[in-house]
Amino acid sequence: MYNVETIKHLTKLIRGDDASRAWLQKNKFPELILLHYAIDGNDQALIELTRKKHVKLVAFVHAVLDDKRAFNWLAESKNFIWAATVRVTYKDSNAEAWLMRNNLSHYMELGRAIRKKEEDEAPDDVFGLMKKFINIFKSGPYPKG
Repeated sequence: MYNVETIKHLTKLIRGDDASRAWLQKNKFPELILLHYAIDGNDQALIELTRKKHVKLVAFVHAVLDDKRAFNWLAESKNFIWAATVRVTYKDSNAEAWLMRNNLSHYMELGRAIRKKEEDEAPDDVFGLMKKFINIFKSGPYPKG
């Protein structure tokens, strides 16, 4: 389990705060940067997470992308925090309540940020389509700087 500050930086990164990407890199959480890019649809980032054996994070990405087997694996392997966070992305108020009861509101916020990003990039949204089209041409999980 990651600490509150780390998850808050991941949430900010998902919301578009590039300074949080730098913070995650500086504090040695490259897997969370890869997680962000994988959720964003970057296949290379997902491959890298898999190669580096971040099994929970790979399952989380797949579950967020509606893979029921990945979600079931998270729950069955007792990764309840990640499973509840996935459920938040599907507007599950019981999952939000469970995270709140267990003092894990930072994971609830992460789930909400992922959901908002997905809603903002819905297929019927012309800006979402444009962003997905642009992402196809990105070469790797890290932006060039």
